[in-house]
Amino acid sequence: MGRSDFSTVVTRELTIIARGDFYQNMYRMVYEQVRINGLGTKAKVEATPQAAHGFAVRTVREHHPGC
Repeated sequence: MGRSDFSTVVTRELTIIARGDFYQNMYRMVYEQVRINGLGTKAKVEATPQAAHGFAVRTVREHHPGC
């Protein structure tokens, strides 16, 4: 699976994650990057949508407590 295939997978997944306010868009940005990383050979997270979701939620909450 190549980078363009990764992009196709992630783009399809992002269609069910709505755009929204600053925090929602930050979540989408982090999710996208972590998910693409997870699909690669030097992944720092598991190659699952759930792992990317957890990482993105933790990142947003870490940088913006109380959101």
